[in-house]
Amino acid sequence: MILIDEDENSSKMNNINHNSSKNDIDRLIIERYVVGSSTFIFSFTTFLLYVLCLKIIAKLRRRSSFYKLAFQIGLSDVGQLFLNGVATSAFLIFCAGGENPMPIFVQRLAGGLMGVFWFSNGFLVHCLAFNRFLNVYFLVKGRKVFTGRNTNIVIVFAWLQGLVWLMLYMLPDARFMYNMRFYTYVYGSSAASYRNSTINFWVNIFHMSGLLLWHFLILIKIRRTPRLLLQETSHVNPNVARRRRERTIKALMQCLLLCSLYMATIVTFHLVQWTPVHRFWSLAANSIWMLCSGANVLVYVTLNR
Repeated sequence: MILIDEDENSSKMNNINHNSSKNDIDRLIIERYVVGSSTFIFSFTTFLLYVLCLKIIAKLRRRSSFYKLAFQIGLSDVGQLFLNGVATSAFLIFCAGGENPMPIFVQRLAGGLMGVFWFSNGFLVHCLAFNRFLNVYFLVKGRKVFTGRNTNIVIVFAWLQGLVWLMLYMLPDARFMYNMRFYTYVYGSSAASYRNSTINFWVNIFHMSGLLLWHFLILIKIRRTPRLLLQETSHVNPNVARRRRERTIKALMQCLLLCSLYMATIVTFHLVQWTPVHRFWSLAANSIWMLCSGANVLVYVTLNR
């Protein structure tokens, strides 16, 4: 398990072995420049595109609960992109060869905010999958469940439980901070950090199981009833019905792609946290995490033209 000591992130060169040769240290500094620069280009570009995409989605929020949930998921994605991509990559570039200038409290706060965005995102993604399930199996009743008022309640609850995670991460002996040695966020070695890591695992398993269940049932229903999505539109113009079916299928494709990335992030994140891995493996896991946060903008743009 990758666990950091309380003061590891504040130590010089972030635990670079001072007995290493100058060439080894120089290579590591160059490596951090490369990782930081490439991460910054991807995360900052995606961050800007996502903000523009959210401006469009914001105008569609009144149309359906899907867009309301998608907008809130986008906000949590943008937060993760900034903290896990833009901020950490700039940190790698400017601090590659020196001491970590950031106070422990600031690093802990960044980790806590990552918890807010991640767990709010997970809850909202789960609700989005359940929303699609209801629309496929119980189209009319599903709309009654995800009314504007009920959707707003779901959104408020999602962010409130995210704030609970912020409080857990900010407990005096809890640690969840970005580690330059592994190029990702890792938990500390205290009992509180271990407890948070364990709870994190089971919450993620719950959401991942829910996503698998809802989408498995959706795919079964669509496979057995190809014209299910036209059940409410049989009395209208065939072209209108076809366009409605296409929009619904696109929404389902969004959910499937989004949830696939979410599950890949969960699996790789916990593999890094619980198993001894090379720093390039943890970098790959963190890259998947950023891809999960940033690829949604590509999904929204390509599937909503």
